[in-house]
Amino acid sequence: EREGSEVGARALSLLSKLSAKKYIRNEWRILHFLLLVADANVNQQTKLFDTTIRSTKVQPSRQEGLLIKAMNPPKTGNEDEEHNLMDSQQHEVAQQSRQNVHKQLNHFKQRMGGNGQELSEAMLVRDLLLALQGLNGRYIKYNATKRTFCVSSDYDISKSQRELVMRLSSAGVCFNQITSFLDANAQDVMFGLVGHSFCAAIHDEMTDYYRFIALLETQLNADDADAVNNGDNTSSNRNSDNNALSLCRLVVWLSTPSHRLNMLMEIIQACSGLRGGQLLSRLFSFCTHGAEAMRTLSLKLLERSMPPFLDMINQWMFKGILTDKTNEFFIACEDQITADKESAHDFWTLKFNVRNNMLPSFISSDIARAVLLGGKSINFIRTVCGSVEDFMFPLYEKTGPLTNIQW
Repeated sequence: EREGSEVGARALSLLSKLSAKKYIRNEWRILHFLLLVADANVNQQTKLFDTTIRSTKVQPSRQEGLLIKAMNPPKTGNEDEEHNLMDSQQHEVAQQSRQNVHKQLNHFKQRMGGNGQELSEAMLVRDLLLALQGLNGRYIKYNATKRTFCVSSDYDISKSQRELVMRLSSAGVCFNQITSFLDANAQDVMFGLVGHSFCAAIHDEMTDYYRFIALLETQLNADDADAVNNGDNTSSNRNSDNNALSLCRLVVWLSTPSHRLNMLMEIIQACSGLRGGQLLSRLFSFCTHGAEAMRTLSLKLLERSMPPFLDMINQWMFKGILTDKTNEFFIACEDQITADKESAHDFWTLKFNVRNNMLPSFISSDIARAVLLGGKSINFIRTVCGSVEDFMFPLYEKTGPLTNIQW
């Protein structure tokens, strides 16, 4: 009873303060709320106090009666109607809110072009590995209009995931263009020996990318195996693991390979339709690029494409033999002019000349004329004069063949 009296005293004090405020209504409701939140044991104390009074049939004091009324206010008929009206209005508001939420959700789905079927990040990552190899997956397919890979409109993903997928799958677009170039030119005889060496160098660069994709697939299979061992057979929650392969991790890991593919694609697009000396000139122009990575890559491709060209120079300078069968060398030959003594003058002046459109930009016109004169002299002595002596062999032994160029 003493505890109940203390609670009653505090309640009456609060009630008197609230009643003094003219702008406060329903003082007993406010008091009831304050008693509930003031102490976790208030409800238990007041219930115990109320039960004790009823069981002992002791008439409560005026203060105790006010406390009981505050904690258990009587409901009149008007109040019941008011509560029912308020409940009905709240129900209508809640129903209208739910309808508005559904309308907004449907509008969002229509705007995103989905039918409500959601995709987990694990599904996107696995499908993205196919897109990185230029292949259509189950959810990510090539969009000819946008010219990139994107998630099919039949599925709903967040805007950030959609942008990440398009950003990452751009490497797959580069991959397709590079492989298409290799397929079209690697076996083409008219593309020339220089062009074939260039294709071989591009293929070697792509080997590093293939190795990178294989490592990603190994990591993804290891993540799936861990998910199965942990009891997650669906692997839909696989990305909850901090070590699992995710879209954000792919952004970091794919940064360097994707940048290299972009550089290769830029070089290939610039070299499209070129061959021989023209191709070497275009590769040499990239060696003065402002980006160090582009300079390094283009110089590597240029050095890998040079051996057939240098071999033609060696054959021409030391033996007077022109081994160019696809007209990709900067020395041209007129087949109509025969090698006989009657036409010796025409043979010397017209048989061989410089093909300027195949002259690489790193070889000057003076050097080109010197190369022409040296090889033409050896060829004239052998074919017109009939000499069989290999008088260039001592020089060949002394200097050796031309194998590279110091840039």
